Amino acid sequence: MPGNTEKARERRQAVLSAVICGAGLLALAAVFLWLRRFLGLESWLSGLFVILAVLSLAQLAALAKALWERLREIEKGELYDSVDD
Repeated sequence: MPGNTEKARERRQAVLSAVICGAGLLALAAVFLWLRRFLGLESWLSGLFVILAVLSLAQLAALAKALWERLREIEKGELYDSVDD
Protein backbone atom coordinates (compact mmCIF):
# COMPACT_ATOMS: atom_id res chain seq x y z
CA MET A 1 0.00 0.00 0.00
CA PRO A 2 1.39 3.44 -0.85
CA GLY A 3 2.35 6.01 1.76
CA ASN A 4 0.58 9.23 2.67
CA THR A 5 2.49 11.18 0.05
CA GLU A 6 1.23 8.91 -2.71
CA LYS A 7 -2.34 9.11 -1.38
CA ALA A 8 -2.16 12.91 -1.23
CA ARG A 9 -0.94 13.03 -4.82
CA GLU A 10 -3.75 10.73 -5.97
CA ARG A 11 -6.34 12.80 -4.11
CA ARG A 12 -5.03 15.99 -5.74
CA GLN A 13 -5.17 14.37 -9.16
CA ALA A 14 -8.73 13.13 -8.60
CA VAL A 15 -9.93 16.54 -7.42
CA LEU A 16 -8.15 18.35 -10.27
CA SER A 17 -9.68 15.99 -12.79
CA ALA A 18 -13.16 16.53 -11.35
CA VAL A 19 -12.71 20.31 -11.33
CA ILE A 20 -11.60 20.34 -14.98
CA CYS A 21 -14.47 18.07 -16.00
CA GLY A 22 -16.94 20.17 -13.99
CA ALA A 23 -15.69 23.35 -15.62
CA GLY A 24 -16.18 21.73 -19.01
CA LEU A 25 -19.75 20.77 -18.14
CA LEU A 26 -20.50 24.29 -16.93
CA ALA A 27 -18.99 25.74 -20.10
CA LEU A 28 -21.06 23.37 -22.23
CA ALA A 29 -24.26 24.40 -20.46
CA ALA A 30 -23.32 28.07 -20.89
CA VAL A 31 -22.71 27.56 -24.61
CA PHE A 32 -26.11 25.89 -25.03
CA LEU A 33 -27.85 28.76 -23.24
CA TRP A 34 -25.82 31.37 -25.13
CA LEU A 35 -26.65 29.76 -28.48
CA ARG A 36 -30.31 29.71 -27.56
CA ARG A 37 -30.25 33.41 -26.75
CA PHE A 38 -27.88 34.42 -29.56
CA LEU A 39 -29.89 32.67 -32.26
CA GLY A 40 -33.16 33.99 -30.83
CA LEU A 41 -34.90 30.67 -31.26
CA GLU A 42 -38.61 30.47 -30.57
CA SER A 43 -39.33 26.94 -31.71
CA TRP A 44 -38.75 23.46 -30.34
CA LEU A 45 -35.02 24.01 -30.91
CA SER A 46 -35.02 26.57 -28.10
CA GLY A 47 -36.45 23.96 -25.73
CA LEU A 48 -33.89 21.45 -26.91
CA PHE A 49 -31.03 23.79 -25.99
CA VAL A 50 -32.54 24.28 -22.52
CA ILE A 51 -32.88 20.52 -22.05
CA LEU A 52 -29.28 19.96 -23.15
CA ALA A 53 -28.07 22.64 -20.74
CA VAL A 54 -30.02 21.09 -17.86
CA LEU A 55 -28.66 17.63 -18.67
CA SER A 56 -25.13 19.01 -18.70
CA LEU A 57 -25.69 20.55 -15.28
CA ALA A 58 -27.28 17.35 -13.97
CA GLN A 59 -24.08 15.51 -14.79
CA LEU A 60 -22.36 17.59 -12.11
CA ALA A 61 -24.17 15.55 -9.46
CA ALA A 62 -22.89 12.31 -10.98
CA LEU A 63 -19.41 13.82 -11.16
CA ALA A 64 -19.54 14.76 -7.48
CA LYS A 65 -20.65 11.24 -6.54
CA ALA A 66 -17.87 9.68 -8.60
CA LEU A 67 -15.30 11.98 -6.99
CA TRP A 68 -16.60 11.09 -3.52
CA GLU A 69 -16.32 7.37 -4.27
CA ARG A 70 -12.84 7.79 -5.76
CA LEU A 71 -11.61 9.68 -2.70
CA ARG A 72 -12.99 6.93 -0.45
CA GLU A 73 -11.19 4.30 -2.55
CA ILE A 74 -7.94 6.20 -2.25
CA GLU A 75 -8.35 6.61 1.51
CA LYS A 76 -9.13 2.94 2.07
CA GLY A 77 -6.50 1.75 -0.37
CA GLU A 78 -9.02 -0.36 -2.28
CA LEU A 79 -7.17 0.29 -5.50
CA TYR A 80 -4.22 -1.71 -4.22
CA ASP A 81 -6.11 -4.57 -2.57
CA SER A 82 -6.35 -6.59 -5.78
CA VAL A 83 -2.75 -6.05 -6.82
CA ASP A 84 -0.42 -8.94 -6.01
CA ASP A 85 3.16 -7.97 -5.30
